[in-house]
Amino acid sequence: MIALLMTIAIAANAMSRRDAYREARLMTDRMAVELRLTNRQCREVFDINLRFIDNPVAKDRALRHVLTARQFEKYMHMRHHGHHMLHGHGPAPKPHHAHHNGHAHPRGHHH
Repeated sequence: MIALLMTIAIAANAMSRRDAYREARLMTDRMAVELRLTNRQCREVFDINLRFIDNPVAKDRALRHVLTARQFEKYMHMRHHGHHMLHGHGPAPKPHHAHHNGHAHPRGHHH
């Protein structure tokens, strides 16, 4: 029984690590575009995003040393204006109108 629980715990941890990696990659990609990061900055920012995925205060402190003053200012502006991808909580919610994309399902069709 203990071995089974350990296996489950290890599998769950591996999944969360994979999710953290994916989330850090998405955050870094977003920042690379918005802040025009150099290749070196991209590597460092990805490492920071991954290491501090659940600690925004430590992440901000680390990013301050990697980004230029202008980039950091823009990053903070993005963070405070609802760019959810930068908060480490998954993708931003879709705008309300995105649920209705104009493709109405035809009524009366039976398969």
